[in-house]
Amino acid sequence: MWDGLLARPNYFCKRSIVPLYRGGNDEISNLALACRSCNLRKGTNTSGIDSTSNTEVSLFHPRENRWEENFKVQSESGAIAGMTPVGIVTVTALGMNSQPQLIARQLWIRLGLFP
Repeated sequence: MWDGLLARPNYFCKRSIVPLYRGGNDEISNLALACRSCNLRKGTNTSGIDSTSNTEVSLFHPRENRWEENFKVQSESGAIAGMTPVGIVTVTALGMNSQPQLIARQLWIRLGLFP
């Protein structure tokens, strides 16, 4: 997932979308790349609580959800806004707008590397 952190060797990790702990597997259909920050924040979570409806909502699933439908990048600030409950819960749960991520995204935008 391109979430705006500076790329460096071994920076992205293989991530089980559905964790092994929750019945996932190591098949390619259940794997995705994630930055270390998102990987650590996601942990074994597959859902979060939507603060608007106070209901449990699945986190973004890269094989089932489309990025463009769930997120919007604010070109000036580099912030990622959730456009759906899935997007909102994912941005919050993964802390996708932390200061280091925003700084990196702003640089990437100026360089034409993001989005």
